Order: sequence, then structure tokens, then C-alpha cells
Amino acid sequence: MDAAQEVTTQKVRLRLLNASTARTYNSGFDDDRTFAAIATDGGLLRGPVSLQRIRFSPGERVDIVVTVKPSETVILKSYPPGLGAVVAPFAFGGNNTFDILNLHTATTLGCAAMRCLFEWG
Repeated sequence: MDAAQEVTTQKVRLRLLNASTARTYNSGFDDDRTFAAIATDGGLLRGPVSLQRIRFSPGERVDIVVTVKPSETVILKSYPPGLGAVVAPFAFGGNNTFDILNLHTATTLGCAAMRCLFEWG
């Protein structure tokens, strides 16, 4: 699967949902860029939390904001979640790395109303 999204704004808000029944995900961008977690399934956070990876379990969701530049492709990936001493980590996706979403940015980027009101890194 090659999921892709054309991006036309400097800041992009993504809602990540773990709809798996038994798999924990450890997500981040291929270039290790920092992004801001702004909400979870419990609601908005008190303030943005800067991260390079976010780990979330089945049934959890997280909203993130990532800053992009014109004419770049940024890949959101799933990395091995570091499950510790699990008997068979491969059974829970513990050894897998794969692409989730390709963000392709336009040559010029605008500022969406709410996305550019706040500076989140």
C-alpha cells in the first residue's frame, strides 16, 4: 500500500489511530524530524509535546502536528516498538518497519487558519 497525501500548508495535523487488536506501534518520520503531539483519546493535551517517536497501543489515538517545507516528501513510518522480553515479538509486529503515509508538499505552502496561529516547533 502506498498511501500518500498532497500537502499545501506549512503545518499538517494528523490523527493516528491504532485499530489493531494486539499490536503496539512506534511511529515517527523517516528523517527523525520532531513533531508535536497535541491530543490523545483522552482529549487535548495542556500543551504540545515535542517528540521524534510516539508509541501507542490498540484502541489509542494521538493527534500530531508536523511542520513541512516546500517541495519535499516526508514519510511517516512505523518502527519496532521495543516490546522487551516478549516470547515471540514477531507475532506482535515487534520486528517490523514499514511506511504508513507519504506527505508530498507543494512548491509553495500556505498557512491554514488554525495550523499557523501557534508555533509548535
